[in-house]
Amino acid sequence: MAAALGAGTWLYRSGQGKATFTGKDEPPFRVIPLTPSAEPAGTAPGWPVKRAPNSAVPALGDKMLYSAEWGGRIRAFDNVSGKERWRYTPPPEVVRHNDVEQDTPLLGDGVVVTVRSGSGLPALLALDASDGTLLWSRPTSAAPYFTRWRDLVIYGENGEASAPPDIGTARVRALRAATGKAVWEASVPNMSRVMPLEDSVLIMCVDADWNSRVHAIAPTTGQLLWSRPVEMNYPSGAPVRNGILVGTNTLPGREGRLTALRVSDGAELWTRTFNTLEPETALSERGKVHAVADGRFIALDAHTGREIWSRALRGDAVPHKPLLYRELLFTAEFTGPAAADGSGTGVRLLLLDDATGAARGSWERQAMGIPVIAGNDTLYATWISEDQTRKELVAMSPDSGEQLWSLPVRDGETWEIRQEFLYVYGSVLDRLQARTGMPAHG
Repeated sequence: MAAALGAGTWLYRSGQGKATFTGKDEPPFRVIPLTPSAEPAGTAPGWPVKRAPNSAVPALGDKMLYSAEWGGRIRAFDNVSGKERWRYTPPPEVVRHNDVEQDTPLLGDGVVVTVRSGSGLPALLALDASDGTLLWSRPTSAAPYFTRWRDLVIYGENGEASAPPDIGTARVRALRAATGKAVWEASVPNMSRVMPLEDSVLIMCVDADWNSRVHAIAPTTGQLLWSRPVEMNYPSGAPVRNGILVGTNTLPGREGRLTALRVSDGAELWTRTFNTLEPETALSERGKVHAVADGRFIALDAHTGREIWSRALRGDAVPHKPLLYRELLFTAEFTGPAAADGSGTGVRLLLLDDATGAARGSWERQAMGIPVIAGNDTLYATWISEDQTRKELVAMSPDSGEQLWSLPVRDGETWEIRQEFLYVYGSVLDRLQARTGMPAHG
């Protein structure tokens, strides 16, 4: 239930660099003064842009790309030219630490919000999206969970457990994104995920008996709408779409179970049990749950759990989340030894009809292949050599199966498609033509 502000305090330990919930009835915050504010734009002339390795995935806005980087710096780049527009550099007491990590920024209403963790003054930060001016900051624990819901920032921090079997209690708070003003505060069991929906915020928790539990909270008041236990040991990957949440409970060598909940009231819609179940599932706009179970690709009706179609695997499933694009399912399976002497691994990428499970195309190579993204009439997959020394991004036509282009991949790279462009995120940021792979440095 929502609690009045002041029903706890977060004491900032300046020597240890973390915040800890104490449970005392004292004011909940002391704002950390973080100066300087935004600095003039740096020397980045445009794409490609170098940044600190191990930095979080940037956030792509309508006009700018926002990068919260390892070490505490935050920069904004023109999303067409790649030119740096502004940068925020944290104070020396942050910079001097070598473990300062930041999360992918969340955008909305002209505000950029991110979380900084590590030894250097962990905090929730809000900056003006247009010029990088620091709007407000709040001290946090080392790694809070946070999200945006309209004009609110909602975040939760797990408190320290007293002693086993106690697992601790989490505090969830809502702040105005523009001002940092506190709106409400609530307590939940130890949490592992916070997810915004249209009319509620879902929080995945572990209760005192170590059972998974889903809480639904009213975003504007913090009032508990409903709460129920659900067998789910992969809460971070539970898909939610069209008012349905699908939880996966699976462990090696044991039965696996899929459970579907209606997010409006927490009612269980159905549950299905399998001898084996891969942890990654996908939920399509067309009302299907896609999973790999009992040696098959399967499609279930999201509302009833009824099996719509299944397709036997040639070997084992490649561990990845099935990728949905148009009316197609992009997935992969191991094909067994790739070399003549029986060593190595071969992988086949499959393009399946979402309605029937029939194969529409396939690509097979003597390497590890993983579908990664789809858009702009193009499918993209990474191929990794058996010795892990070569990795490439391959673009393919979903209609003809033709390989359009390929490029080497740096470690840790991810990708995003926006209109006809492919944005590359890693230690180097870049912008490419999605269909050709050629630089798009406009």
